[in-house]
Amino acid sequence: MTMYDRLIQRLLRVNQFPHTVKMGLRNSIALHEALGSPAKRFDTIHVAGTNGKGSVSWKLAKALESSGFKTGLFVSPHVSCFRERIQVNSALISEDQVEALLPHIFDKTSQLAIPATFFELTTALALQHFAHEEVDCVVLETGLGGRLDATNIVEPVVHIQLGNPLVRHAIASPASSSDEVVVVCGSVFIMSEARQALGIDEPVDSHDVKQISGVGLKTAHEREQALPRT
Repeated sequence: MTMYDRLIQRLLRVNQFPHTVKMGLRNSIALHEALGSPAKRFDTIHVAGTNGKGSVSWKLAKALESSGFKTGLFVSPHVSCFRERIQVNSALISEDQVEALLPHIFDKTSQLAIPATFFELTTALALQHFAHEEVDCVVLETGLGGRLDATNIVEPVVHIQLGNPLVRHAIASPASSSDEVVVVCGSVFIMSEARQALGIDEPVDSHDVKQISGVGLKTAHEREQALPRT
C-alpha cells in the first residue's frame, strides 16, 4: 500500500466516529486559519443549490480556463477516484501532491484538537492545493449545501444559487458573505424573495437587498457566532 493509499484510507475513516462531529463552521474556520487562510489568495465563484451544481461548476471552470485563467475546480462526489474532486486547469491533483499536503492538514487538526469531518478536510486540502498552485480563480461547489457547509468559509466574488423554491434556498445557502458579492440566479423575482428570506433567517443581515451588489450576508465568523449555542 502506498503512502497515498494510507492517507486516503485515513481520510475516509474520519466519518466513522459520528459522536466527534460538531455542526457549525467553527472547525472549518479554525483549520483554514491554521493553514494560513489559503482561500484569500485567489478569487472564488461559489456554486450552491440543488441539482446542477456539478455541471455548472465544470462548465464555468472550463470557460475560465479557456479564457486564459489558471482555474481551480472543487466538486463532489467523485466517480472513480478521490483526486477527481480537486483539479487545476482540468488536471487532477496528483498522488504526490496529496502526499505533500494532507499530512500537514492532519497534523494541524491533531495539534488544535479539531475533529474535522471528511468534507472539511477535503475542502482544506483543495484550498491548500489551489494556493500552492497559485491559481487565478476557483470554482467551488458546495457539499450538502446550507449555512453550515464547509465551503462557506470562503469570501466569494460571485455566488451562484440553483434550484427552487428560491426562498428556501436563500435561507439555506448563505454563501455570499459581504455586500460586494454578486448573487446569480435564474429568476426575475429573486429580489422580493431574497428580501423575504432576509426577514426569516437569523444568520443573515437585515440590510436592504441591492440588485447591483447582491445580498448582504454575514462573514463566516459572524455566521458561526449567530448559531444557537448548545
